[in-house]
Amino acid sequence: MAKYCMFCGTANADSETLCSKCGKALNGNFGNPVNIEQNASVNYQYTGYSQPDYRQRQYNGEDIKKKTGFIAKTYLDILLKPFDAGSAYIKNTDMLTIIIFMCVQALVSAVFAVIFALRINSLDGGDYKIIPVLQAFVLTIIYSGILYMISTALLFVLIKIGKGAINFKEALAATSMRVVVLAPVILVSCLLFKCNELYGLALYVISYLIGIVYQNVSIYSVSGVDKNKRVYIFLAMLLLSILIFIIFARVVCTSYVSDEIKGYIRSGLDELNQLSKWMR
Repeated sequence: MAKYCMFCGTANADSETLCSKCGKALNGNFGNPVNIEQNASVNYQYTGYSQPDYRQRQYNGEDIKKKTGFIAKTYLDILLKPFDAGSAYIKNTDMLTIIIFMCVQALVSAVFAVIFALRINSLDGGDYKIIPVLQAFVLTIIYSGILYMISTALLFVLIKIGKGAINFKEALAATSMRVVVLAPVILVSCLLFKCNELYGLALYVISYLIGIVYQNVSIYSVSGVDKNKRVYIFLAMLLLSILIFIIFARVVCTSYVSDEIKGYIRSGLDELNQLSKWMR
């Protein structure tokens, strides 16, 4: 006997536990579907996107395989159709997908930090570890998470100021969407950095701005912000994000430097102060 999905109405084999079309748990629903059209109209109001129900379930190999395929498809859909698929993602996605997207972006940023650290350490022939590689990797992941939360809070506040209707989870989903363009651009900047440090670093910084633009492409269509206010909120988001990025970078940049190098810097500054006092 076929199992019918109560969300989309698709007939599935009796052995299936997840719908072959939408990925939602079948939960024993089989036989002649009840209120399929009503459920479908509620759950598919955003065309082209459906969120598998992986909550309160024990994962098995098939679940993980389907979830991985779903995330990959979501990634490509948002990349190719940021307005439609992006808007649906913001409204319908779950926290697991958001966290995975955030982790991917943090990891590719950490890869760039490692390449940057290795290059800086090689400048003096490798005699000193100016930037410890493992420290750069871990700190970048932590700082990426902090920046994510700051950007999400900023987006949430600005949309609320614009009289928009959005919750914090949707703002977090919009922020996580940046990985769609950030990940490939950062990977390209890693390759470029190996050839030209300045161009590679410049592209890495530019990728942050590209991510902000991409983040804002989809959010306003679902936020309820008046069209006349959207451009002002976008500009405010862009300018404030740049300011936050610069301030954040200046605050945390010294944490990447090894304690040994910090000691040399402090000793040098002390000697300069003593020389300055002697000259007076």
